[in-house]
Amino acid sequence: MTNLRSYLIGLISMCLIFSCTVEEEEPLTDGLATYNDSEGIEFFAEWKVGDATITESVDIEYLFLEAYHENDVDSDGEFTEATVSGYAEYKKYIGKQLRDGVYTIKISCSYDVSERIDYTVYLQGQSISKDPVTKEGYFLEGDSNLEIKAFRLVKDGNNYTIYN
Repeated sequence: MTNLRSYLIGLISMCLIFSCTVEEEEPLTDGLATYNDSEGIEFFAEWKVGDATITESVDIEYLFLEAYHENDVDSDGEFTEATVSGYAEYKKYIGKQLRDGVYTIKISCSYDVSERIDYTVYLQGQSISKDPVTKEGYFLEGDSNLEIKAFRLVKDGNNYTIYN
């Protein structure tokens, strides 16, 4: 009886250990698109508020796009410095001058949003004619200093693979 009890306690303990594993980032499988481009990737965003267009609706300081390299993370798992950043409507580039690895591309609003902002982030090759990969999203009224991951990008030489 003691052996059966020890066996059951051990079995239950093992089940609990394996069911309480730490959640990891999802593995990079099946990219949305791969670009082989010697010039690299460009990314930018367009947005609107209500029926207004980008030029009449939001100050350029509102939305930023940033790309972070996987190696630029502190001990708390936070990115320490953007590799590439700037106002969302201007094109930004990840090219041959930047190191290989995984980049996280985020869009953020810099201060209080006065009403809903719908945006589209575009990623495309710089020198090849291939449809861009896009992601749509929005910020709601009252959002402030909010960052949203748009894409993950793996740079390997001239190959750029885009993931959700």
